[in-house]
Amino acid sequence: MKNKKVALVGALSVLVVIITLFVSVNSPMINRVSPYIAEAATCVKKHDAIVDRLNPFVSETVSYAQVPEKTQQYVNVEIIDPKSGKNRSYKIKEITGYDPSRKYIKIDHKGQYVKTIDYVSESKFLKIKK
Repeated sequence: MKNKKVALVGALSVLVVIITLFVSVNSPMINRVSPYIAEAATCVKKHDAIVDRLNPFVSETVSYAQVPEKTQQYVNVEIIDPKSGKNRSYKIKEITGYDPSRKYIKIDHKGQYVKTIDYVSESKFLKIKK
């Protein structure tokens, strides 16, 4: 079972590298390749959650964020690195919450792919933000 997982990760790594190479080439070249490869290359260009979830080179990390109240759809969320207390260099495009009355979240994510969120207290958030 473990060998199959290693082989799958290796195959996905190779696929990500190939798609990335197609993306780096100008768009007329992409149009000449199979439509499936072109679609995958466009997906990599967009840098979305599916790509980050499958990409073995993107590591899983924890971040914190302040989100708006009275909604469960959070868009372009500025995330904070708990080690430095500063904003990370990117935003998470979309997060779905489950408690519209709370506004501080802990995010377990892998790039744009959000694995889980937990709501945290304001005091814990302020300690992390420094």
